[in-house]
Amino acid sequence: MPSYTLYYFNGRGRAEVIRMIFGVAGVQFTDKRYEFSEWEKYRKEMPSHCMPVLEIDGKTRMPETMAICRYLSREFGFYGKTNMEMFRIDYISDCLYEIMHDYMRYFHEKNGRFGYMSSNMASNTKGNMTSNAKSGTSVSATSSTSSSMKSNMSSNQNSNSMSSDMKTNMSSNPNSHMGSAMSSTSLESSNRSNGNVKKT
Repeated sequence: MPSYTLYYFNGRGRAEVIRMIFGVAGVQFTDKRYEFSEWEKYRKEMPSHCMPVLEIDGKTRMPETMAICRYLSREFGFYGKTNMEMFRIDYISDCLYEIMHDYMRYFHEKNGRFGYMSSNMASNTKGNMTSNAKSGTSVSATSSTSSSMKSNMSSNQNSNSMSSDMKTNMSSNPNSHMGSAMSSTSLESSNRSNGNVKKT
C-alpha cells in the first residue's frame, strides 16, 4: 500500500471529501495542514500553486480535489463496476462539487481572500477614476464584477434544494459508492479516533 500525504489548509474546505474517502476505505494518511499565514511560503512547492495536493510515496504530488477523489476511488474500489455506474458517480460528484464551489466563493467573498481582493479592486477603480478626472477624462466605473458576485451569492440561496435532491439520489442508489462516501459527515473525528490520520 502506498503512503499518502494530503496537503491543505487547517480546515475542512475542499479537502474534506478526500479525508472522507480515506476514512471509508480505512486507509491511513498524513493530514498535513497549513495556516493561511504560512501559505505564501509553501505556494511554489505545490503543483499549479494550489491545494489540496495529494503526495504519493513521498515522490508524486498531484493537485485538484476531484482528480484526487477519482484517483483514490479507483484505487479503493469505490468507483463503480460498469461504465454507467461510473457515469452516475461522476454526475452526482460534479453536481455536489459545483454547489460546494459556489459556497466556498461566497464564504471567501464575505470572510476571506475574495473580500480582500474585491476591496482592493474597488480601491484601484477609485484611484483610476480620480487620476482620469484630473487629466480631464470622463470614466464610468464598471459594475460587472460586483454584479457577478451578487449573482453568485443569490444562486447559493437556491442550492439547498439541489443539495437535498442530490442526497436523496445518493442514498437511494445502492451502486453509488462515491455517494455513500460523501454522505458521511462525521468521518474526520472517527478517522482520528481509529488512528487512520496522522495530523501534522
